[in-house]
Amino acid sequence: MSNVVPVGPSFEASKVDGFWQRAQRYPLRPLTLPDGFSNLKIEGIKNRFVREIIADYGKDFFHEANKGIGPFLTGQSGAYKTYGAAVLGQAIYDRFQITVDFFDCASEFPKIDRLWYEGYAQQRMEQLHKSPVVIIDDFSVLRTGTRDLITFQEIVNVRYTSRLPTILTANIILDTGGTQPFLPLETLVGVATARRIIERSKGFTASIH
Repeated sequence: MSNVVPVGPSFEASKVDGFWQRAQRYPLRPLTLPDGFSNLKIEGIKNRFVREIIADYGKDFFHEANKGIGPFLTGQSGAYKTYGAAVLGQAIYDRFQITVDFFDCASEFPKIDRLWYEGYAQQRMEQLHKSPVVIIDDFSVLRTGTRDLITFQEIVNVRYTSRLPTILTANIILDTGGTQPFLPLETLVGVATARRIIERSKGFTASIH
């Protein structure tokens, strides 16, 4: 169990909402984080912007999760996006004992592709569609026109429709000061999926330079 508590007094509120009920019904599975991620603490997030977003989301977790909202952390490599997402996932898992899935695009998509016709891919996809909380790390490795991108779009769309929170990270820069701030995202994943990502991260969308 970690010592991570990126939370405030309101973290425990509204357990009676729809998300909490669904999360309790879903079978609990262990949280598996990337190698080297242990003893996670919110103080270990050296990027202040990421730390504040994670803490703010934690304070109103059930309120936001019931709307299907989860943080979207974008920006340059080394900005503590993955670490921050892992801190939040570990805190949710430890505090409430609900399933949190960590999906590293760089390592998991090749495995899904390799085992597409052997049952594993279908099982993993069902988990990602239905798990109470999913962390999708670094989807910027995806390429247009590939099955991996189509699979990612399906995950986002199913969870959007189900109003389940998805925590996302990507090594792309959103032009927050421009007239088309989300153009890099739309170019990568398509307009429809980009709009769903932005809608479901409202208030917790960060572009870290």
